[in-house]
Amino acid sequence: MPSESPELIEQRLREQRVSLSSKVNELSREVTNSVHETTDSVRSTMHSLHGGVNDTFATLNGSLNETIHSLVGTTADAVDLRPQIRANPLACVGASLAAGLIAGLLVTRKSHNGTAPQAFASSPNSFGGTAPPPSWIDGLLDQVAHEVKRVAGEVMTLAADQAKQTVSAGMPNLVNGLLSRVAVGGERRV
Repeated sequence: MPSESPELIEQRLREQRVSLSSKVNELSREVTNSVHETTDSVRSTMHSLHGGVNDTFATLNGSLNETIHSLVGTTADAVDLRPQIRANPLACVGASLAAGLIAGLLVTRKSHNGTAPQAFASSPNSFGGTAPPPSWIDGLLDQVAHEVKRVAGEVMTLAADQAKQTVSAGMPNLVNGLLSRVAVGGERRV
């Protein structure tokens, strides 16, 4: 193209600059639009994830509260003695007397630390104080304490197992809910 004039070459260069400039401007607009769309998409996805996590944790919290209330209600019903007292008043009077005796023995046992009180050292037949409990009562009290601890341990184990089951059942729902919300949010943007 050596035969072309300098004016013609200059005009072609201007046309190419204008064309290149418009192409760069178009590319810049497309990149800016893509960045804005991506930002909006990420923002929307994060919003739906946040809502899903909040909803799922609220559901888990509600299930856990229901389980705890149910367990407390069941325990309260099991410990409610009123129906038993109405059905067996004499047996309950005997049980309360036995409980009072055991409580008195526990108090006496604790106050003497396993040793005879000073009043018994000089006069074993004196009525001035309470005699230390016999060894069979100590054994009985130890058995009662052991049984109470065992029952309390079973109740705690039951409560922990129920809480684990509630969380285990709720976690897949949390994940599925979040995935479905992300999928639905992604479909809206497509």
